[in-house]
Amino acid sequence: MNKMIKRILAVILVTSMLLGSNGISYAAEVTAGDGIAGTEEVSLESEAGEQMESPGDSEEHAPKEPEVEEPEVEEPEVEGSSAEGAQPEEETAEEFDEETNAVVGEQVDATDVAAEPAEAPMSASESDEGGAPLLREENVSHSANLVDFLTDVEIDAPMNDDGTAYKVEPGTPYAIELKFKEKPNLQFDNNVLTYNIPTGLDADGHTGSISVTVERGDQVYIISNNTFSVENGVLTLTWNQSDPNFHQLTAAANIDFEITLSGVFTEEATRIQFSDEIYKDVEFEKTNAVRTYKEANVDIVDDRVNYTATVESFGTSQNVVVTDTITGTGLTLDPNSISFESSTGQPVSATGTANGNSFTYTIPRMADQEVITITYSAIIDPSQLQMVNGRVVTQSHNKIKATSEGDPQGHESEVDTEVNYTPSLYKVGATELVDQQDGTVKKLQWTVFVNGDPYGNNPPKVSAAGTVVTDTINETDRDIMKYSGTGITVRVTDAQGRLVRTDTIPYGQLDAYSDYSWQYTIPQSDAGHAYKYEITYTTDVETKDLTLWRQLGNVVVTNGDQSDWGQGEVIPENGVIDINKTVMDIDKNSMEVTWQTIVDVPNNGLPRAI
Repeated sequence: MNKMIKRILAVILVTSMLLGSNGISYAAEVTAGDGIAGTEEVSLESEAGEQMESPGDSEEHAPKEPEVEEPEVEEPEVEGSSAEGAQPEEETAEEFDEETNAVVGEQVDATDVAAEPAEAPMSASESDEGGAPLLREENVSHSANLVDFLTDVEIDAPMNDDGTAYKVEPGTPYAIELKFKEKPNLQFDNNVLTYNIPTGLDADGHTGSISVTVERGDQVYIISNNTFSVENGVLTLTWNQSDPNFHQLTAAANIDFEITLSGVFTEEATRIQFSDEIYKDVEFEKTNAVRTYKEANVDIVDDRVNYTATVESFGTSQNVVVTDTITGTGLTLDPNSISFESSTGQPVSATGTANGNSFTYTIPRMADQEVITITYSAIIDPSQLQMVNGRVVTQSHNKIKATSEGDPQGHESEVDTEVNYTPSLYKVGATELVDQQDGTVKKLQWTVFVNGDPYGNNPPKVSAAGTVVTDTINETDRDIMKYSGTGITVRVTDAQGRLVRTDTIPYGQLDAYSDYSWQYTIPQSDAGHAYKYEITYTTDVETKDLTLWRQLGNVVVTNGDQSDWGQGEVIPENGVIDINKTVMDIDKNSMEVTWQTIVDVPNNGLPRAI
């Protein structure tokens, strides 16, 4: 019964769509086997004022009309009807398509079809000419499973030679773009959507957000901050329902978007099945190589040599074995200083041990182009270092080597570092000893520090025994300055600044002495003791012929290639010559300038003035 009623309504609908609103009488009649027949008639006056006959009326009951020859009118072709003959051909009723609202094979009389049938109205699921999104129908289905909407997958990886599979590295992350699009009869759920990440792909921990654009005519609506995350192999997308344009998304029926994940392919994977219809084949690159690099720097304040080594993988490397050996007097590897850091930001699961001045560690896997940085240090024991030719130096030699299953020969790097504890040397500028002035002779006191600085910031760590100290007055200053007093004074203190002794050494007992140079060797009896030496001495400066301020200097060096210099200054006792020049007058007519020069002469006069 219901099926028959639907057929009647469908015939009425199709016939009305064909006839439109042209005022032509039409009828629909169904005489199916279930014994029900129905007619519907719309009657309007024809152009001749006559009542037009319904196709469903019997010719026997209709009044006979005189035959009138009418002009031949070309009828438009209508699907399912014929324009030839006096009567259109009839088709046998078959069935009603509920999904498309169309009648298939129903008997339709199109005798009175108008010349131009009216255009059928656009359904809610159709798009306008401007590309506006389809509008959702109320009876459409929804799904929260994104696999129902997956249309394509793209992987940011090279293809193999024959283009049949992606070439990937196990453990190396790749960008994977998933494309989703609604279907006419299946729409996105308006809340939370999920997608099961396929076997062979690990994207856990990846998070992000997407924006969806809806265009309706000239209007563009953006729904942003729709967040997604991957946990336990499930991608979850949550719509931002608080976005003011969210209603535009729910109203549209042809939305599409992409989500890009960072994923790692597992080594056992060969085909990644993203959906029943979509899959991607992968194959793994087996060749690899490892490269090493090494550098070192010395920190004598903390008594350490700090090393930085890197291991880089080209291709995926399995079981990377790293070995390192340190050599050098007074150097001991600190096993607690060894650390590993990966360029991927992930922890490095290196296993191994340190033994003496060597260590061996195994890294299970390194991804293509991954760089692992290894940092460690060796402790310096300065007491084990010996002075040779004034220098306290040891050479640190370090070699690192890395191999892998795919690169058994591996690669090694070496670095040689000089560890220099040669006693330091500082010189302080001269101080004038005013109370020891003798007439025009002024006395300057100079101070030299060996194996320690003047401020106590760097206490001695090695013995300076055997260090040769040589002090020399600048040649340009020897005309008025020379060494004075009876000799030099050496104040000896230990690393804690405690006084050990004070040595007063006459010039005659020094290694060498002249008016302009002296040389002193720190005694070998101080070997094994880290002492600091503060050496003081004086110079006399004759100022009687000075008319100007004078700067003086000398240089100190050691046989350990250390050097420093100091400066002092003197001012003539009777003052200095002073000259002042002033413009007194300018004659604009003759363009002459009159100057006045005033010369202040020292109390002892000037031998000459030029």
